[in-house]
Amino acid sequence: MASLDLSALTKYTDELSGILLKESVLMSNTFKYISIQKGVKYKDSINLLTSALTAQAGGCGAISPAGSTVLSQREIEVCPLKVEESICIDEFEQYWAGQLAKQGSYNEMAPEAFNEIYLADKTSKISNMIDNIFWQGDTTGCVGNLGLCNGIIQILTETAATSSVVTGTTVSGALTTANAIAVVDEMIGNIPADIVNADDLILFMSHANFRTLMQALRNNNYFYNYDGQAFTWVLDNYLNTNVKVVATTGLVGSDVMLLTPASNLYFGTDSFGEALNGDGFQFWYDMRDNTTYFRAKFKLGAQVAFPQYCVIKAS
Repeated sequence: MASLDLSALTKYTDELSGILLKESVLMSNTFKYISIQKGVKYKDSINLLTSALTAQAGGCGAISPAGSTVLSQREIEVCPLKVEESICIDEFEQYWAGQLAKQGSYNEMAPEAFNEIYLADKTSKISNMIDNIFWQGDTTGCVGNLGLCNGIIQILTETAATSSVVTGTTVSGALTTANAIAVVDEMIGNIPADIVNADDLILFMSHANFRTLMQALRNNNYFYNYDGQAFTWVLDNYLNTNVKVVATTGLVGSDVMLLTPASNLYFGTDSFGEALNGDGFQFWYDMRDNTTYFRAKFKLGAQVAFPQYCVIKAS
């Protein structure tokens, strides 16, 4: 179980002139775009309908039905996870933060300034951890947090869905300024005809590959009308196509790129607020242990409705 680490501070040093800052965290953005399936306790179904039309010559005569409509399902299973930490409030008294606490020897909570920044830090870090697991989780191929649940990449590259996925490019590794535009163009060129006009096509990639793509576009003079707007890690209507390019936290450290309708990707959870907004976080003082505890519990799962509509750069 994690505990409060004060080893970086020096006892009895005047540090009150400073302010308490939390570590900068790259905020997740995947869940702004994709489908969310809430209320999943263990397993749930994504219900699908597909059809094949068969036209016939017109004219009189008996009805001759043709074609097919198929109802099917893909299961989405969530993994119950938790984060637990402990804080001995008495330890604050030997450091600058103790000067912010109430008077007396019975400290039931840390100073309010610490509590606020602590909970804000946990909310953002847990949200990003969930984003990473959603994309890169693999219970057999990863250790640590990523080994707790299977994510989108594992589903598309290591399950029966793999045979349906469209190979976007034969190029592997990180993008370079020399090949970035060609790789993205090749992936767009391999979009299946059935979804080529979809209004929510998104190419998800890491921030590193996004920066390289941006540099390649600048080097090739694709930004002569740049209007100076704030940089948001999103390119709308990439080179006058209906494809949006999004850099996502979940793919940090990975060279996988995925092009698909955003609604084709499903995030399963019991409560969206628990997973991504910090709803239900528990922060309490235990008199017996003279310790303050933190607990966050949430469920997460990943699934793809139609693997055949996924164009992937697998590595």
